[in-house]
Amino acid sequence: MDLKGKTLEEWLKKPPKSLLKKGDEKDYSARYEDLKQALKPYHDEVTKAAILTDIKEKSKN
Repeated sequence: MDLKGKTLEEWLKKPPKSLLKKGDEKDYSARYEDLKQALKPYHDEVTKAAILTDIKEKSKN
């Protein structure tokens, strides 16, 4: 997907009109924010696990 040099959050604030659906209650940016907040606790835990795994792998060498 070509975001034309923007971050996903920036792009979602003004997506191409061809992607918008009639009758949507929330715009794409609001949906993204909801999803981002819902996944944040999992993201933090996965990040911690990835860092620990990396440290363990590097200490084996």
